Amino acid sequence: MPGRYSELVDSQLEFMLTILAAHSRDLVPIEERVLDLCEGSWTLRAHYENWLEAVGLLTERGAYGLTAEGRAVLLMLASTRSTDYAGLPIGLGSLGLTRGLDGGATREYRERVLAEIEARTTDLPFRFVRDTLEGRAAIKLLGARIGSNMPLSRTLWAIELPDTHARDRLFA
Repeated sequence: MPGRYSELVDSQLEFMLTILAAHSRDLVPIEERVLDLCEGSWTLRAHYENWLEAVGLLTERGAYGLTAEGRAVLLMLASTRSTDYAGLPIGLGSLGLTRGLDGGATREYRERVLAEIEARTTDLPFRFVRDTLEGRAAIKLLGARIGSNMPLSRTLWAIELPDTHARDRLFA
């Protein structure tokens, strides 16, 4: 089943595996909380957990555990991960590969183009830069370097965006 559809299915199975692992913690070690995996969205977390409980994979709300079926699905998903994910630890590291509006498909090209843009603007007195704030994708406006002994740039403005793809589209 090659193509974009199989990539979408693989990313959704990886998401379910990671959520189940976060609820279990004994079968597959993971440090992230479910809210971290849902990018801080309480609504997405509640919706996904309610669905997993309704299909019989999670125990009752608030118990934070897996049913016998949930444990079986967790082991099955961990054992049959696609080759794109097999070498990665289960958690945010594997989910970050496919997050963003483009699903990670244009990441290499985007990085090359944006690196060229950033290289051309390093000497400007005021410039926008791609960065992260509190672990989230962001854009900053840096002010002129001040000070003769140790020139320092100042952050004049910053905005956080939901993911790196959204940040890079706004940046370019």
